Amino acid sequence: DGNTSFWTMSGKAAVMGDKVVVRYQDCVKETYCYAEDGTLVSKTTDYADGTGSVSFNIYECGAAWADAQEGIADGRVFDYPEE
Repeated sequence: DGNTSFWTMSGKAAVMGDKVVVRYQDCVKETYCYAEDGTLVSKTTDYADGTGSVSFNIYECGAAWADAQEGIADGRVFDYPEE
């Protein structure tokens, strides 16, 4: 058995010093619960009004997510490859 959560949001970007910050107020968190054989057992919408921001550093390949709804992502850094 396993749970997987998905967050979907949109926002407006602004340049703030050496970062591009995207602030959002419409985050939807959905949780999917799967049986051991991989079949979907349930899908729950946890909330649809989450707030927070995602910051992209201009000089580094990474993004930081600050989740104001649950605080689950505060300080989480996501790396992405340089092209």
